[in-house]
Amino acid sequence: MKNLFHHIFIIILGVSFAFTSFSQTVSETRAISIGDPVPDILISGLKNYPNDQVRISDFKGKLLILDFWATWCPSCYESFPQFDRLQKQFDDEIQIILVNAIETKDTEKKISNLFEKQLENLNYQVKLPYVNLEPTLGKLFPFQSLPQYVWIDGEGKLRAITQKSDVTPENIRHVLQGGFFSHTKKDIPDFDRQKPLTIDLFNREDIGQKYRSLLTGYIEGITQGYNSFSPSGVVRDKRVYRYNTTLKMLMTMGNIFHELKVSTPGVQMAMPIPNSQVIFETSNARLQSSFLNVDDFDRDRMYTYELILPDTLRFNVVKEFMREDISRYFNFKLKKEDRKTSVFVLNSTPKLANIESTFDVVNQGQATEYYKTYVGKSTNREAEEKYIKNGTIDNLLNWLNSFSAVPILTNEVITHQSQRYDFDFPRDIYEYTPEQLKAYLEGIGFGVFEEERVMPFVVFSNRY
Repeated sequence: MKNLFHHIFIIILGVSFAFTSFSQTVSETRAISIGDPVPDILISGLKNYPNDQVRISDFKGKLLILDFWATWCPSCYESFPQFDRLQKQFDDEIQIILVNAIETKDTEKKISNLFEKQLENLNYQVKLPYVNLEPTLGKLFPFQSLPQYVWIDGEGKLRAITQKSDVTPENIRHVLQGGFFSHTKKDIPDFDRQKPLTIDLFNREDIGQKYRSLLTGYIEGITQGYNSFSPSGVVRDKRVYRYNTTLKMLMTMGNIFHELKVSTPGVQMAMPIPNSQVIFETSNARLQSSFLNVDDFDRDRMYTYELILPDTLRFNVVKEFMREDISRYFNFKLKKEDRKTSVFVLNSTPKLANIESTFDVVNQGQATEYYKTYVGKSTNREAEEKYIKNGTIDNLLNWLNSFSAVPILTNEVITHQSQRYDFDFPRDIYEYTPEQLKAYLEGIGFGVFEEERVMPFVVFSNRY
């Protein structure tokens, strides 16, 4: 019985020791920071060295440089002769070891083939100590790009992780004399080159963003808005942005696509061209549906745009950048041309007096003189009740022309232009044919006449 307990104790002790050793191995192979002591790990399978197993502590008093390389990295193995010379120059003061980590996904066959080709083609044979498919060092010093050089000083502390250009006689002397590097190589462990770069990466201070343009869909959680420009027309802070806006608004802000503005006799400011005067001869259905979006808030047809500039530029230069970005993405080019087309021309009749506005501006909380011109609107496509309250005839026509297949105009001498009206619309008005729209307008008090007129049109066609 005593022997049985003795054997059980030995087994438990052995399991405990194995677990402790395993825990230390896991702990030792976590990535460490500059200035930290490097775990005294065992490196096995070392070639071109007196011992095939060494520990970090075996190089105490020397500068140890671990050269991480791979067969798929020409700049790695092309530097082997250079590091041979450095090893010879500094002799016992340093030790350079070539490390092919298991994370490179290399094989012994690939490595031996490479060494054979170097010998055959360049008459070069690897002289430095090297270890292949090493399972621990890549976890301790993770990398995304190679080559990578890990500098461990004579006290076993991590002194630097650098690029190839940093491995020079001057820097070696500097570290041997106790110096540090002002910059260290910083790989991003979870970087995936198969995926687009992220905004978080752009915003890193050490990257130094130079120039960027970005076009996305609607971004939940940020407000609509855009930035303005200085009185001289210079873009402020080298940045232009338009958040969560419609495509037509994005294209017409700042007169970026000047073709989309039309001048009206007697009106000082050019206005966006009505959708009824836009023709699409493109293969991009998304462009047409986005541009013709008449809803104030349709997430699926809204966009966010941001441009980070390389310098302080005037907006008349910057808008050319914006034109290119938008037209490239949606694959279009624009031209303005006059075309003869059928139009509806409205005249007023006494019947319009029946819909003169009774909208109570004061009760709507707009008590000032200015807000007596307040227009109440419910015109989204999905709205149960559609109306324009306290609106002018211009308000009515601007909205109707956003979806009407036929341009709707007013006679130059139409009366009641400054009068306010309450317009109520059928729920399915967006689906109305031109004939149905004509009947609706006649029903609320307009005379509607169909004419042929030459009108300005904007034509979208394929850029590519």
